[in-house]
Amino acid sequence: MAVSWNIKVLDAFPADYAGEFVVRFGHVPVPDAIDPRLLHDIPRPSPDSAQSITATPLDLMRGVTFLVDPGCPDMDMDAVTDVQMEYLYRYYKEVVLPGNSPLAPAAQGVRGQQAPEIVRILNRLRNMPYLLRYPLTRRLAAQDVRLPVLVLLPGPSLPRIAPHLPELARSHVVVAVSRTLRFCLEHGVTPDFVVQLDTYLIQRGFYDDLPPLPDTTLVALSISPVYGLADRFRGVLFMDSFDLAVLKNPYRMRENGLSTLMACMGLAECISAPYALLVGANLSFPNDHPSWHYYNSPGRGTERPAPPPPCIQVSGDRLVLRNRASRRVYTTLIFLAVAREAERFALDIGRTTGVRFYVDTDDGILPGSIATLRPEELLQAPAVDKTALAEKIDRALSRSETVELMRLKLDCAKAVQALDQNILILESCRVRKAYGEVADNPIALFAQQERDFNLPADPEVRLGFSVRIARKWRQAAVQVRNLAQAHMIARRGGAIPLVCLPHEAAGPFADLARLFPGFVWDVRPVVSPTDRQWPVFPRSVFYLALHQTLASLQVAFVTAAVREVYGYHFEVYGGDNLYHLAPLPQE
Repeated sequence: MAVSWNIKVLDAFPADYAGEFVVRFGHVPVPDAIDPRLLHDIPRPSPDSAQSITATPLDLMRGVTFLVDPGCPDMDMDAVTDVQMEYLYRYYKEVVLPGNSPLAPAAQGVRGQQAPEIVRILNRLRNMPYLLRYPLTRRLAAQDVRLPVLVLLPGPSLPRIAPHLPELARSHVVVAVSRTLRFCLEHGVTPDFVVQLDTYLIQRGFYDDLPPLPDTTLVALSISPVYGLADRFRGVLFMDSFDLAVLKNPYRMRENGLSTLMACMGLAECISAPYALLVGANLSFPNDHPSWHYYNSPGRGTERPAPPPPCIQVSGDRLVLRNRASRRVYTTLIFLAVAREAERFALDIGRTTGVRFYVDTDDGILPGSIATLRPEELLQAPAVDKTALAEKIDRALSRSETVELMRLKLDCAKAVQALDQNILILESCRVRKAYGEVADNPIALFAQQERDFNLPADPEVRLGFSVRIARKWRQAAVQVRNLAQAHMIARRGGAIPLVCLPHEAAGPFADLARLFPGFVWDVRPVVSPTDRQWPVFPRSVFYLALHQTLASLQVAFVTAAVREVYGYHFEVYGGDNLYHLAPLPQE
């Protein structure tokens, strides 16, 4: 018996049965005492068996056991495989994923009390300058682009397209993801779009040391950590409203949290592509070869031939099955679920907008309903007008969304008040080592359930972490409150105080003009006797008057450079009216 997320494929009822959902193909004997709600009998599977699955008891689904009758040699194994895929897809999407991600929709009873997703909340707050500046992808959809799309994904087949990539980029809109962006650049192609769906902070590492990409537009989920790195791109198009209470537009580009593949398909729909070729969408690996050979370095390793199983089997923590070419591959539960979801996306998008989806190879596990189109067949495709494309992208980027700034400001002010109370409680319990008193505290609960830091079980460590991340949350909420206030002032035609160094005061502030178009700056350079030449600015601030000046302002933007030089002032300044124009200062 082998188990993966408590998945079993057996030819006899298991002696250690523990209440898993059972799907029986054929006539494998099962105990009379089994709960009939947990048994789906399919004596003779047929091509439409998977379509007959209407419901599963999600709150009772503690795993899936497939019983395959070895005494039925004429059993339709393709139908068995199809039913297995449908059940495993539902098991992952509706049970496993909601149990591991509070962001995923969940049926009643599937998961218990969940903590706030503080890392994703912080991502959203730190993204706020971009969320207030850049629009949703619906602005691009309105441009009616209608160009073919080439999507580059990090599967084992990706390297095969390398010799043809420059030519294909001439005739297609190129869409990369974080793990294929560098591959694109290394082969002389700057992608037109990069899709960022993942919300884990480690994803930012894929953008380290990249050059500026003024010809590439970032398409991101509002809670992906794009702050800072977004400045390298032409601009950002967001897939979704960051908060329907303040940005009431319910539009959401088609994606579902399972995989970036879904978002890439949604982008192809958004630009009304006649077709999209999905390169590297294998969602599987040859034979039993370790996936780390491919992860972050696509295509490394060699395939070893082995006979494929007749239906999906379990090998350790892997699912083994036949690919499109009837060769043995292995995959994971999430990849199998993605393959099933991609089929549904392709059918639905095709019906609604006419976009046709293709794969570049039969080495993967995407269903045959998504046809194969070899890249070599597209080498003579007509060139697309990238200049016209850039103009349409710029038109989409030029208009921001309508945000209720007062509501945003008030919501952040309330969050700051609540966090102040929480921090006092957490610190008090930490000093008294009263760990049991924070059992129901949402921030302490996050420290128990978090997925980003792998904290030890030590309650002192977790409580200390809770205090620190609560302070980070408070700091980010204060920043957004100040940002909202600044936007409100700018809307009324007021000037925003900008505290900086003398040499910065004479600069054009190009980055500020890009991120805060239309802002009028009240430039206030800080000067001291050590400055060789004082700037000719009527609003200069003598360094000894800095504290008093800051305290007199409703809100002020401060540069990283001035904070570094006059750090001893900013570290002790007690006001919450400053907006920092760089990564937040260390505590």
